[in-house]
Amino acid sequence: LYLKPTSQVAETYQELFTPYGTWSVVNLPDGSKVWLNAGSSLKYPTQFNDKQRVVSMQGEAYFEVSKNKEKPFIVKTTKGDVEVLGTKFYISAYATTDVFETSLIEGKVKVHTAYEDMTLYPKDKAVLENGLLTRKQIDDMDTYRWRDGLYCFKNLSFDDVLKQFEIYYDIRFVKENPQIANPKLNGKFRLIDGVDYALRVLQREVGFSFRRDDEANVIYLK
Repeated sequence: LYLKPTSQVAETYQELFTPYGTWSVVNLPDGSKVWLNAGSSLKYPTQFNDKQRVVSMQGEAYFEVSKNKEKPFIVKTTKGDVEVLGTKFYISAYATTDVFETSLIEGKVKVHTAYEDMTLYPKDKAVLENGLLTRKQIDDMDTYRWRDGLYCFKNLSFDDVLKQFEIYYDIRFVKENPQIANPKLNGKFRLIDGVDYALRVLQREVGFSFRRDDEANVIYLK
């Protein structure tokens, strides 16, 4: 907990960080609820002001926002902002990646970037591609089950699965054998089971072995 002075009165903020390999749930002062995925953070005032409700985040989060037409709820990230009155939506905006996505489950949101705005409706998602927002449809709700502690993927390449593991477990992978296959995979893992368990399961589908260097925080595959 720390103080951030303003022009009139000091406001008190709280900043929460979810450790890698797990997730957490936060209750905000207005009754809104936020689920934070692994390696994500949320900063919010201990009391919202009279005009708007502003929070800042990085990483991945699911929001269930309490309705209040008089006080818009605004989520700020380094890649874009999302403005709502009361709704349910996901944001992915990890600082370590170029990804910025907002997926709307219920209600309506406005997504703002430095160059454009986009209004989303249920089952829409806004994806930042080459600096511009693209509207797409949510095609797999299982990918959002991380808020239940599950990491689910369908038809995702082995290399892309490893990239997700790097984000969720704060680990780096090095392929010592360039001949390791890169097939499309389907899977479901509990985040708390850890990356070593997930790799042992994936060994059944992809031929590789691995060793961990804890000091360098690297896993070598061959």
